[in-house]
Amino acid sequence: MARSVPLPPVAESEPRARPQNLILNLLGIYFPDAEGWLSSRSIVDVLADAGHGEPATRATLARMVRRGLVFRRVDGRRTLFALTPEARGIVEDGRRLVWERDPVNRTWDGSWTSLAFSMPESFQRQRHELRTRLSRAGFGAVRAGLWISPHDVDLDRVLDGLDLAEHIIVMRGVPSPPTTPEVVVAQAFDLDAVAIRYERFLDRWADVGRAHPASSEILMTNHLLRRARHDPRLPVEFLPENWPAETAARLYRTRYAEWHERARQDLLAEPV
Repeated sequence: MARSVPLPPVAESEPRARPQNLILNLLGIYFPDAEGWLSSRSIVDVLADAGHGEPATRATLARMVRRGLVFRRVDGRRTLFALTPEARGIVEDGRRLVWERDPVNRTWDGSWTSLAFSMPESFQRQRHELRTRLSRAGFGAVRAGLWISPHDVDLDRVLDGLDLAEHIIVMRGVPSPPTTPEVVVAQAFDLDAVAIRYERFLDRWADVGRAHPASSEILMTNHLLRRARHDPRLPVEFLPENWPAETAARLYRTRYAEWHERARQDLLAEPV
């Protein structure tokens, strides 16, 4: 594989992609099944093109083995890695976000899921974890302790392991006058911030010129997933025209078609 191909610059405000996320993307995109093994040399080379040095990549691989995210085996002079079932589940969640979920909600039934919580001060850790999970599940905070989502959310999954049943109230319904859905959306969701994140994705990947396909694809996937996982995916009637999430999804598919097969063939042809 060719090395040291310049990649699109990252905005100063954009967090650097973590090596673990890039390794998950690399193995998940090109070798998602249980028989998909890739050498440490290829992983190191691809992540080098993505801006991570060999020591950091090898240390990350060792941590991922300990955490049960990748399997490791030795084949002659090569050390090979593959995703564990747990890691394949993580990758599959991301694949559904990128490929199966419509960037906007076109099938909304008009109902909202609301979750209110009140817990003791000693529950600081649980409070922080709950807010993080709610945000990732597409909820927005109307005010302190009251979160809403236009989706019929699987809250068993969101709340799993937090042991907060006594401290929350969940309901599903519609706002009543004088409250309107438009007021709820304006208070709970920062659409400008969501749009800016997608516009940065478009700025980075719309014109990439010459690029190494594997490192570009895993970085692009990581970049889009960060947006998709923090996008409340509001009903289309609350979104402005030309919502950039749809443009970002189309651009991702275009770049995928350009890069994916070439990258896969490069990886399959790795030297022994």
